Amino acid sequence: MKHIYFLCGLPRCGNTLLASILNQNSNISVTANSITADILYNLEQLKETTSFKNFPDHQSLDNLIEGSLELYFKDYESDYIIDRSPWGTSKNIELIKKYITPNPKFIILERPFIEILGSLARVKNWNKKDLEDSCFYEMTEGMTAVHSYAIYNIIKSDSDYIKINYEDLTINPEKNIKRIYEFLNIPTYKHRYVNLDQFSINNIKYDDTVLDGMYHDGKEQNKEMALTGDADKDNLTKENIKNIQKKRKSDIVWMYDRWIYKEIQPYIHEANASAEWNFEWDYSESCQFTEYKKGQFYDWHCDSQIELYDHPENRNSHGKLRKLSMTLSLTDPDEYEGGDLEFDFRNQDEQSQPRVCTEIRPKGSLVVFPSFVWHRVKPVTKGIRHSLVCWNLGYPFK
Repeated sequence: MKHIYFLCGLPRCGNTLLASILNQNSNISVTANSITADILYNLEQLKETTSFKNFPDHQSLDNLIEGSLELYFKDYESDYIIDRSPWGTSKNIELIKKYITPNPKFIILERPFIEILGSLARVKNWNKKDLEDSCFYEMTEGMTAVHSYAIYNIIKSDSDYIKINYEDLTINPEKNIKRIYEFLNIPTYKHRYVNLDQFSINNIKYDDTVLDGMYHDGKEQNKEMALTGDADKDNLTKENIKNIQKKRKSDIVWMYDRWIYKEIQPYIHEANASAEWNFEWDYSESCQFTEYKKGQFYDWHCDSQIELYDHPENRNSHGKLRKLSMTLSLTDPDEYEGGDLEFDFRNQDEQSQPRVCTEIRPKGSLVVFPSFVWHRVKPVTKGIRHSLVCWNLGYPFK
C-alpha cells in the first residue's frame, strides 16, 4: 500500500528542486504538478449526474474514488508518494479526509511574493508595458493566487503541515530534507546536493513548451578547466594547458546566485574586523565552485594580482585589486583524503613553515584571509573535494 502525502508549494519556490533531491531515493516519488486532485473532484461530481441519481450506488462509486490514487500510482515503484497539487482548498481537504486518509500531512513551500513575481517575470519574459497587469493577474487569478489560497486553508484547517522556506532550502538543503524525513516518518537516505539530475519520474520529464516557457529547465552549468591568473582563456595552446596543469589542476563552475553572497558576506565582514585588518573593499567577484578529483591540486600562489584590474567598462572592478579571499568547504572530510589547504607566511616571516589549515576541514567551514597570503591545495589522494571561493576587491592599499 502506498503512503501518500501532499505538497502545496507556491510557484517558483523550489518545488522542482525539492523533487530532484528527494527522488534520488528510489522509495520516494515526488510528482510534478499533478491531476490527482482533479481526478478525485471529478469522480465525486458524478454523484450529481442524472444517471447516478437514478441509481445511487454510493458504495461502488466510493470504492472507485478511494482506490483511484492507489491505481494512479500503481506503476510507481516507491512506497512513499508526495503528490503536488493545490490540495489545500477546502473541497480538496474534504476529499482527502473522506477518501484517502483522515490525517493528511502537507508540505508547504513558501517564498516572498515579490521574489515569486520577479522569478515569473524572468521565465515568462513579461515586458515592462504589461508587467503591472501580469502581476495583478498572477496574484488574483493565476497559480500564485490558487496555491496561496490552498496554503491559507491548510493552516486555517489545523491540518498537520511543515513549512519549508525557499531561501533556507537552497542554503541548507540537508537540514530541510532531514526535517521532511522526520515529519513524514520515512527511513533516512543519504542524498547529494550538488550536480542534481533534471527532474523526471517514471522516465517522464516536463514538457514546458505547452506553457510557453522553460519553467523547469534545470540548466547545469558546464564545468571548465581551472586556469591560472596569467592564462589567456581565448588563446590556449596545448603547451599552455600543459604548463597550467603543472601548477593547477581542477574543474570549476562560476556562480552568480545572489543568495550566496548574502549568506557569506557577513562572515567576511566579521573576519575583516575581528582580525583588525580593516581592509577597505566594496565589491565581490563571482564565486567559483571548485572540484578537485583524485590527483588534482593547486600549487603555491596568491590571489592578489600585481596589476590593477583594467576594466573601464566595469566600474565595480576597474582600478581595484583583490584584498580578501574566502574559501568554504562543501565536502564532508570522510569523503576524501589529501587536498589540505596550506598557508605559507614566509613573505612575512622567513623562519615560518607552511601551516595546514585544519579549521577548514569540516563541511560548511570557511576561512577568510588576505589575498596576498601564499597558499596551496595539496593533491587529493582519494575521493572528491568540493569548495567555494570568492574574492573581495578594493582600491589599492594606502
